[in-house]
Amino acid sequence: MLDARQVARGVAWKGAALLRRLPYAAWSLPRSPRELSNALRLLGAYRQRGWFRTVSTRAPVDREGHPLPLLTYPAIDWLDGVLEPEDEVFEYGMGGSTLWFAARVAHVTSVDHNREYMLSLRLPANVTARVAPCRGGLLRADAQDPYVCAIDAADRKYDVVLVDGMARLSCVPAAHRALTPTGLVIFDNSDKPANAPARQELAESGYSRIDFCGTRPGSGFLGCTSVYSRAIDLWLRRARAPRYWGRSIEEFPWRSTRTGPSPESASPS
Repeated sequence: MLDARQVARGVAWKGAALLRRLPYAAWSLPRSPRELSNALRLLGAYRQRGWFRTVSTRAPVDREGHPLPLLTYPAIDWLDGVLEPEDEVFEYGMGGSTLWFAARVAHVTSVDHNREYMLSLRLPANVTARVAPCRGGLLRADAQDPYVCAIDAADRKYDVVLVDGMARLSCVPAAHRALTPTGLVIFDNSDKPANAPARQELAESGYSRIDFCGTRPGSGFLGCTSVYSRAIDLWLRRARAPRYWGRSIEEFPWRSTRTGPSPESASPS
């Protein structure tokens, strides 16, 4: 059990963290009626996307509670428009992305270093999950580390590889090795300076890059998810028409659980 000193330290730490955030919170507030009006519209858009539900449930979901990857919203939208039912996906790092991919592609193979977390997920039949210890850290591990080499276990090539777990920099050459010639690498948090070596390595291996910057489910900060391919034109040709989200309160489905207006209600502007 926690003693009084531990409780006091915890309260003091939370209080100090709150005080540090107050100047930023004050800076973020709207400063005029016009700013307030548009800020409320922005909050409505975030509620439409399920951002608030993600905060409440502490799991990345859309407005209806369906799982989402913890990638930036622009990346999620783009991937939703290019993935095909016959694609094979490998993931470094499990979570909402596992369930989201499984609903869109033929098969998902995932590896995670946390057995308890893996067992907490209700996985569909088209997911193969593996637990492998990572003896390195968030950025690097030995090339023969069980976690890094998990992608080689099935001796197959993948159409898509998501790098969003442990030993990210060390997983890049493994992803390259297991990818089809026209395959896609998804690398999250690509804007962080510590991940620059991955960007450079993929560029030197002939990969083109598209960056998707913005917010992500439940996060109040900007970030970037990047996709890489040696055949990026193929993925661009795959892209389906973008979803129409609405341009007015009348088109916003804020009174119902639907997440987008019907095609008949979409205006051309």
